[in-house]
Amino acid sequence: MVERCIQTVGPNRVVFGSDLPVLEPEVQIQKVFSACIDEDTRHLILGGNAARLFRLNEESPLAASNCQEVAL
Repeated sequence: MVERCIQTVGPNRVVFGSDLPVLEPEVQIQKVFSACIDEDTRHLILGGNAARLFRLNEESPLAASNCQEVAL
């Protein structure tokens, strides 16, 4: 599913969402980690695209680059 989204709209237009509280976030994030995509694309989906959309820059305390990545 993740690969199909990327092929359809491109990696710069896919943003991770868990659909919490309806779906379990662990299951949803595992779909991104198990997808056959490169690390740069994974980074975009898991925060890079959202940071760009919300115009968070590196100086912002909420910037994606300042968040710790959590591996499941």
